[in-house]
Amino acid sequence: MPGPLWEGIIERLHFALQPIVNVHTGAAYGYEALLRGWESAGFQSIHDLFDAAHEELLLHQLDIRLRIKAIETFVQLPHHREARLFFNLDHRVTDMPDYRPGVTSEILEKHGLMTDSLCLEVSERHDVASSDRSLRTLRHYRQQLFRIAVDDYGAGFSGLRLLYQSEPDFVKIDRFFIEGIASDPKKKLFVSNVVNLAHTLGALVIGEGVETEEELRVCREVGCDLVQGYFIQHPVTALVDVQQVYEHVAESARNDRRASKTSMKDARIARIEQPRPVRAEMGMQEVLRTLREDARATFVIVVDKHDAPLGIVRQSTISPFVYSQFGWALLAGRHEPVAEYLSHCPVANVHAPVDRLMEMFSVAADSAEGVILVEHGRYVGFISAGELLKAVNERDLEAARDCNPLTRLPGNTTIGHAVREALADTTSGQLFAHFDFDDFKPFNDAYGFRRGDRAIQMFADCLRQVAMDIEAFVGHIGGDDFFFVSSTRGLDHGAIIGVLRGVIGKLRRDVQSLYSREDRERGYILGTDRSGRPRSYPLMGVSLAVLYRPAGDETLMPSTVSRLMASLKHAAKQSPSRFAFRTHGDGPEVPFATYHDFASSRLGDAAELI
Repeated sequence: MPGPLWEGIIERLHFALQPIVNVHTGAAYGYEALLRGWESAGFQSIHDLFDAAHEELLLHQLDIRLRIKAIETFVQLPHHREARLFFNLDHRVTDMPDYRPGVTSEILEKHGLMTDSLCLEVSERHDVASSDRSLRTLRHYRQQLFRIAVDDYGAGFSGLRLLYQSEPDFVKIDRFFIEGIASDPKKKLFVSNVVNLAHTLGALVIGEGVETEEELRVCREVGCDLVQGYFIQHPVTALVDVQQVYEHVAESARNDRRASKTSMKDARIARIEQPRPVRAEMGMQEVLRTLREDARATFVIVVDKHDAPLGIVRQSTISPFVYSQFGWALLAGRHEPVAEYLSHCPVANVHAPVDRLMEMFSVAADSAEGVILVEHGRYVGFISAGELLKAVNERDLEAARDCNPLTRLPGNTTIGHAVREALADTTSGQLFAHFDFDDFKPFNDAYGFRRGDRAIQMFADCLRQVAMDIEAFVGHIGGDDFFFVSSTRGLDHGAIIGVLRGVIGKLRRDVQSLYSREDRERGYILGTDRSGRPRSYPLMGVSLAVLYRPAGDETLMPSTVSRLMASLKHAAKQSPSRFAFRTHGDGPEVPFATYHDFASSRLGDAAELI
């Protein structure tokens, strides 16, 4: 036992709880136990406390006492049986001479809890992956059905190796990558890739340190399953303040009504299977019974008491027992732990885009069965490899039919989907833009359709690049007409219009290479009008019509967008600046102003923005 000094230190230590909630519903999935009182115990930081205990070979005893305190705090919650306790594990406890496994199970059993009620967080800040003993300890915890989380992911030096070797149930993305993610494309890309990798490995993702609604929104957008941070709730020691559902998170999700056009519903996945899962605590006897009841089954999905998937047990894995003389009876005759026979299977949200499902399936080469589907972290079904491939093929065929054959940009059907998606998101402003070439027919008549097609392809390539850079949508209506849709979350509408006008300026410069030297120097081409009379035509340009729908405007409908854009297109053609702009709900519908002054004052040198 620790001496009087350490007994006094432990006496001062206590825990606050911070909720970890479902990113869609706000329901508390669990609570992290955060240590408090180390300052009054005379330490500069929590790390100093554990380093001191490690140096004095008391780390294991300190860890046990703290686990008891954390569990005693957790069980005071009225709904603790429906939640999990997340507890930070210092892997160096395995270095202590008095370390022995099994203590935590005894503590949980004393408080009426099962092992899957506790999730042990292993920080990437410590080099766990290089310690064979620590990894063996983690595997031992997993076999006892403790849940494992990799904490501070992205902040340390062992990241991918630890993720690979520890086979975690959760990956907690470090606060550094969550802070400012709404305005930092690189952070968004990093987190999105981590989410895809974690889901492929069968782990759920927790975004740490969410402090604003915008950060919450992006976490939801990139596929995080759970979040924690000050926006949800500060750590609290007064347990009366702990909630089971955080309604402001659910309200945020309701307001963010955008739905991906490549969702499972739109991809027409014909059949989501719902094989009956087996609870892990029921043991291998129930797994064998399930396989026996369904002769076609080649695997069994295993879940914990919260219905969260743990993995699958393949019939091939246990076939040496099944086909041996006494193997079946041996497995069925005892309460064999399921964890020893579990294999990983990709896990995805039931509303995940079909592309993400396919990527997870293809990366997890050893998972030929398919993908486990969850909603709010609970098992809801299974998509087999065959159904997934069928959905991808149907989606690709539909997209190919809708693509413009010249530019390979989406056509009218997909443009309609994009407009409806944008209008469904009332939490941000939306910008709709229509591009129409000016004096294109005389150029086509003078130089032929091949050069005309080249001009259209040049403009399409430039628009496509801009759309990728600012995460917008661009489609090809047909001929020389294009449509552009963008949210104004990252840039205000003036800046986006500046980018679009810059695209037009770039086309005017680039397209001159398609004219003869004589026409370039003259600044116009000679042709004939519809009556056959000779006349001159300016070099090609593009008219731009823009409709802006401010955030919070719920009155704009798709049919109104079509009507307003047609009028704006006409106004742009008649304007000397070839530009027309309107904010929906601002002033009379007609006539439309061309806003040349707006363009000059707000946009600056648009060419610099591309």
